[in-house]
Amino acid sequence: MGKVYNVTTKEVYTVERDGESEEKVRWQNIGVAFENEKSIKCRLPANVTVSGEFFLVKKPEKEVEQ
Repeated sequence: MGKVYNVTTKEVYTVERDGESEEKVRWQNIGVAFENEKSIKCRLPANVTVSGEFFLVKKPEKEVEQ
């Protein structure tokens, strides 16, 4: 079996507390991708709209169904 990836988007936002601001990152899984010897196939649900960047993040072995 080839590699399996989560398809994710990245949102950067700022949290302000006690006069200090801190930048944080939120990752949102939006689909799954499968790599074989010739290509990578991405599968997104019909209701997902993506603009900008998305990332392929390798799934940990324990999350990959055999």
